Parts: sequence; C-alpha cells; structure tokens
Amino acid sequence: MRRAGGTSIAHGACSVRTLALISMALMLAAVARHNDDSDAQLYSVVARNMVRDGTWTQLSYAPNVHAVFREHLPFGFWPGAFALRIGGERALLFVAPLFTLGTLAALAWLAKRLMLSAPLAVLALISTEAFLFTSTAFRLDAPLVCLSLLAAVAPLIFERPSWRGAALSVFAATAATLIKGPFGLVPLVAAGLARVLITPTARLRWLWWTVGCALISSLALSAFLLHAWWTGSDWWSGFAQQQLFASALGTRTDGERAAWYPLRAIGEHCWPWLPLTLLGMWPARHKATARLLTLWLALMCVALALPSRKLWHHTLIAFPACALLAASVVERLRTWLTRPVALGALGAAALCFVALTPRGRAVSCSAFSAPLARVLPDEPIFVAQSASGGHWREISTLLYERQLSPWLIDHPQELESQRAALALVPVDFPVPGKWTELSRARGWRLLERDGQLSARSN
Repeated sequence: MRRAGGTSIAHGACSVRTLALISMALMLAAVARHNDDSDAQLYSVVARNMVRDGTWTQLSYAPNVHAVFREHLPFGFWPGAFALRIGGERALLFVAPLFTLGTLAALAWLAKRLMLSAPLAVLALISTEAFLFTSTAFRLDAPLVCLSLLAAVAPLIFERPSWRGAALSVFAATAATLIKGPFGLVPLVAAGLARVLITPTARLRWLWWTVGCALISSLALSAFLLHAWWTGSDWWSGFAQQQLFASALGTRTDGERAAWYPLRAIGEHCWPWLPLTLLGMWPARHKATARLLTLWLALMCVALALPSRKLWHHTLIAFPACALLAASVVERLRTWLTRPVALGALGAAALCFVALTPRGRAVSCSAFSAPLARVLPDEPIFVAQSASGGHWREISTLLYERQLSPWLIDHPQELESQRAALALVPVDFPVPGKWTELSRARGWRLLERDGQLSARSN
C-alpha cells in the first residue's frame, strides 16, 4: 500500500514538473514570436512614457493621439512601469507571463480542490491559442484574468461562506476592478450566484456574502472616480464618461453590440478545447461540480452581454471555467494523460502549433523595415487614416518598434505642413506637393519629402 501511494505521489510530482516546464516553454515561445499586437504596443508605449515623465497617474501616448491617455485606469500600467524602471525594455516582456503563471497556479489549485485533474485543466488553458498569445503580451488581460480568477476561488471551493475566503476575494477583486473596472467583479459575482443556486441550505448566506464582497471590492474604484468628479479631474471626463459609461450605454461606436456576442467570441477563440468544454456541461444534471462550473460560465456570459460595447478579449475571464469543464470530460483518461510522456507529447504538439501559427505584422515592421531602420529615433512621420483602421497598428508599431513620432492626419492638405519629412499613407490617399515614394507594400506607401530627410541626416 505504501509503495503504491509513494508511486502515485512521485507520479503526480513528476507530472507537475513536466507541466510547469511545458507551460513556461509555451509562454517563452509565444513571447519570442514577433507579434505586432497594437494594444500591447500601445500599453508598452504608455508605460514607457510613464517612466520618461516620472509619473504614475498622468498617462500619455502619441503627440496627437491620446496625448492625454484616459482609455484605462493607471493602475494596470504600474507593473509595466515598475519593470521598466528596474530592468528596462527586456523586463517588460515578462510582466504578463508572470501574471499568467499566477493564473495557472490558481487554476491548478482550484482544479485540485474540485477533485479535477490540475495538469489537464492547466494544459487546456495554456494551450488555447487565443489565451496563450493574449496573456503573454503586455496587455491588461493577463493581470485581470489572474486576479479575477483568484477572487472567484472561495465561492467555488467552499460550501459555506467564510471570512478567510471573503478576504481573498475582496483583495483580488479590488485589484482587478482597479485594472479593468467592473469586469474585475464578473467571475466573483458569477461564482457567488452559482453557489447560491446550487446550495439551498446556505442560499441566503451566500447571497449576502456575494453582495457584500462585490460592494466592498468596488469601494476603491468608486473612491477614485468620486475624487476625480469632485476635483474636476480629466479622469472623470476621459475615463468615467467617455469610456466606462459610454461602453455601458452604447454611445461608443467601436466593438460589437449583439447580446449573444460573448458566446460567439468563446466559440471562435476557445480552441482546440471547445468541444470538450461543451461536453463537460452535460453531467450538470446530476453532478454538483459540473453544475457549479456550468452555472459559473453561463452567468459570466450573461454579465459580459450586459454592456452595449463588447470585445472578444473581455471573454478571457471565462476561459478558466472552460478549461475546468474540458478537464472534467477526460477524467477517465487522467491516469494515462497525466503521465510525463503523454504530457510531453501534448506539450510538443502545442509548441509546434505555437511556432507555426502565423502572427500579424505591421507593414512598418516588415516591408518598410529597411528604409525606416535608417531613420533616427523621435523623427516625426505622418500617418494617414485608412478606411480599414490599419493605421492604428502602424502607429503603435512606429512608436514601439521604431521609436518614431507618428502624427495622425485625416486630409491630404495636412501633408503640406513642414512638421514631418516622412509619411506613411494608403495607396489611394492623394499626395499633394513634392514627395518621393521610398517603398510600397500591402496597400501602403512610404514617402519622403524631397531632400528634407537626407539634408537633415547630413
């Protein structure tokens, strides 16, 4: 008996080590892949400007694009600014992966407490392509998913409310709301309500626990917004009115509007494990764990459908629930699948997939790389708007990769200004004045005002 138990423990420890190596290898592979993620580049530039300006709250982006940046609260950029201060640009690359490691550790702990296979749950999450690449880029999604998952742990693993669970949930949810507003409360509230629905003996206690934790977790964000309103700060007009309220009420025109869009986003991005996630819902009729996880996922989708403006990456907070449901389907194969050899084979397949998956590249970082490499940092460059919105990726790449100073223009007449000697314009954009085409690719033209840049270089 002791030998069998010792073998089982050794087997489990070996599986955990193997999975940890696979997870780190997948994240390092994703970080190493060049990916012109416009959001990640934008946030990296904002963090870089925070360090340059010596500020923690006054955010900025480009000279005439979000010169006063209030799209998001400042707190989500603090880890990046801190990393830049102590380790430079290379340290910034590892901020998101560290949060993602925290997410995987929390998921493994949660799976173990729910009597599910922790290795399979972790593997299902980290090998989901959309989650892997998004959570290893410097975006707000990695800390949001990590902290909001921690906030939901207590109602998922405890049958009765506890002060210890409340402390963890309030701490994590408070930090999550300071990063991404009300989205940080969604997993906590959904898990609490799911526990209310499946625990009739403590239904009222769980309801009060959920409401209390949500209200307390909102205090820090509410205090920040009330202070901004009271003092007339541009955080009130720029964030509360133009971002938070506008997204909720639908006055912003970007994003998706359909109420069922969160389901569509999960259906499009939660691969290759989506079929197993759907199968994991089937035992919810007679199995308490499956019922709890299914309700948790369903309630998160309902909450994500409430804001008028919806984006696919908002659904990333629901991906841990999908991974747990997927892991529950293969419980009968746990002994075989969690062997180091099987995990290694699955990990190798995932690594090949990561290495071969094509990533988006901006034309400024690919076809125009050679001519732009000769330009000195901080050189001004006009960037004309394109009908497809591709100028946003070009601006973020020019700022982050090339460290140039893009100036967004709407009309051809703006090219007559002497502000810049370079211009990046769509091929159908009229070009008045004396400009020389340096290169053309993928619907864009790189232009130089005749002689000015060369004369400046000399």
